[in-house]
Amino acid sequence: KEKLLAYTQTDTYPSLLEGYASSIAKTLTKPGTVLLVREADLVYADRIQKAFSLPCEVKADDSIVIGGIRGLVADETLDSKLEAQYEWFFANSGLTIV
Repeated sequence: KEKLLAYTQTDTYPSLLEGYASSIAKTLTKPGTVLLVREADLVYADRIQKAFSLPCEVKADDSIVIGGIRGLVADETLDSKLEAQYEWFFANSGLTIV
């Protein structure tokens, strides 16, 4: 644990976070993803957002003690459910709009 905490103080740690953000972006592909980091890593929020390549939010999570990124996507709004229905309809109806 101590060695990992020491690593988070090195010049290479921000690049590791960027790599993690890029990797998470391959799985969590929706804009609006929330990326969680430890409080001390909020200073890298701009670099993380740029590496994620989609609009995302970087927030502190007290449960992350050593470092890294946790990605969350949760959208249980009626707006998103309606939007999903549009996408499904266009994909499955066989109709085209000219």
